[in-house]
Amino acid sequence: MQPFASRVRGVVAVPLTAALLSSLSAQAADTPDAAPQTANEQRSRVGEFVDDAWITTKIKALLLKEDALSALKIDVDTKDGKVRLSGEVRKSEQVARAVEIASRVSGVKSVQVDLLLTK
Repeated sequence: MQPFASRVRGVVAVPLTAALLSSLSAQAADTPDAAPQTANEQRSRVGEFVDDAWITTKIKALLLKEDALSALKIDVDTKDGKVRLSGEVRKSEQVARAVEIASRVSGVKSVQVDLLLTK
């Protein structure tokens, strides 16, 4: 299952990195009075964005590997290492397991839980 996760991460990260670089260039062009960003500042922002994309992809892949969670629709959003889990689950144990999985991923600073229990 690991090769799938690696393949997904590469597919997600490359377009996101290109989109972010394009966005950063557009922002710099839109703010002529602002001091231009150095290459290091731009790389740092891209690195943070890619790290968040990697965290999200890793968590989603791990959730899919879990038999009790793979059929559920759990959305994962990450910003600055802060993960938000949202969607619907059937049991409180599934909430606990999803939080456990997310919190063990490298780079995760916190996990916000917005999962609803449904019948």
